[in-house]
Amino acid sequence: MFRMTAGLAVVMLGTLVGCSSSDSEDAAASQSNNDQSEVQSQSTSASEGDNPKMPSPTKGTSADSIGFDESAYQKIDVQRFSQNGIKAFYVTLDGKKSECFYSDGAVTCIGKADSSIPDVEVPPFPPQSPGAIMLDTSGAAYTLVEGVPSAQEELDDGQWTSFGTAACAKTDANKLVCQSDNAAFAIEGKDRNIRTSGKVFDSVEELMAQGSEPARGYSQGTDALVQGPMMCGAMEGHRLAEVVKGEMTCAEAMDVLDRYDTIKDTEGGGNTLTAQVGDWVCSSPTYARSQELQAATVCENSKRGLQVHEPLMG
Repeated sequence: MFRMTAGLAVVMLGTLVGCSSSDSEDAAASQSNNDQSEVQSQSTSASEGDNPKMPSPTKGTSADSIGFDESAYQKIDVQRFSQNGIKAFYVTLDGKKSECFYSDGAVTCIGKADSSIPDVEVPPFPPQSPGAIMLDTSGAAYTLVEGVPSAQEELDDGQWTSFGTAACAKTDANKLVCQSDNAAFAIEGKDRNIRTSGKVFDSVEELMAQGSEPARGYSQGTDALVQGPMMCGAMEGHRLAEVVKGEMTCAEAMDVLDRYDTIKDTEGGGNTLTAQVGDWVCSSPTYARSQELQAATVCENSKRGLQVHEPLMG
């Protein structure tokens, strides 16, 4: 079991289902509309946040090519995005939020994979569509994320930042672009659609095997211990559960909310449908209290000093 501290994102390592090396290349080519943007080295200082090998798009590439010219945007010091041992930022795409997290050489951003991209398999869960894309100097890989802390700082329109091994820019109101030596991706629109160019590996494990050290915050699933405050369930197919207080697994946090939902209408009492769920006491707060807490459900385990919320959506 992997212990998580409050600031570290957990990236679930997964393998694309039914995807050979050639299949991966075909899928990547298809979902990027056959746009393989060429990159060239650009000399900059080699301090953190400035990679002397950071690519810029080749002149003359089409409007749909993935990449950005750093000189066209305002550079933001990467230290602005420091957050509990990692770097994290969010962007607003056509009114919807997407978040990115950088740790130990790789940046991972939340988005929606094209339907042509194979599902990612992370046992014991069934195969499901990728919910994020990871990028380092070797290339990119589709993945799932879990136990993600909310990013506190926004990367605004017309701004970019460099992590040393990769750089990201909010090129306009509807697009985020991240690029490295060997790959790039864009996340676009309110649906947060992901497009890639360059080398896309079949799995995060394969990407990491190219030479980058695995991030300390990586884990294999929802059995990771997280320390509140921490949001769980940021992968498709799982509900959101916010660990507000104490240390527990994301799996347990989501499970207690599921169990409460099953019994609240038949066993819940009072106007808040308060019910006992094992050692937990769960309730559905009144409207005013729900707005104050930004929670639709509140579960507490006083013996263990734990508190879990189902966050309000919308």
